[in-house]
Amino acid sequence: MDSLLERLLDAAPVNINVVDAEGRILYINEATAACLGRSKAELLGGSDRDLLPPEQFEAIRETDREVLRTGKPARTRIRLDFPTGGKLMIDQKFPLTLPDGSIAVGGIAITLDDD
Repeated sequence: MDSLLERLLDAAPVNINVVDAEGRILYINEATAACLGRSKAELLGGSDRDLLPPEQFEAIRETDREVLRTGKPARTRIRLDFPTGGKLMIDQKFPLTLPDGSIAVGGIAITLDDD
């Protein structure tokens, strides 16, 4: 990834991620990694399944599946209990075409809680 773009995404005070159709993390910015209490390197290629309560993880995956099924963006309001603490989030998901032509899910989430 372009170093300026990488710095921009990592400096953004919002959670940004990309997951494939199986929920594997293809990209994650520093803010998201910090919420999950892990480094970006630890999270890439894995899933946040073990880092969130099962019902919250399943709600996130259901939104991902909806985006993949419909090809349309979806916005949700959800409270997530991250390892670093709970946060009320607005999560915007959208389809993202990868260089190989497959469709992934991009996500940008902002916190509504005061930090």
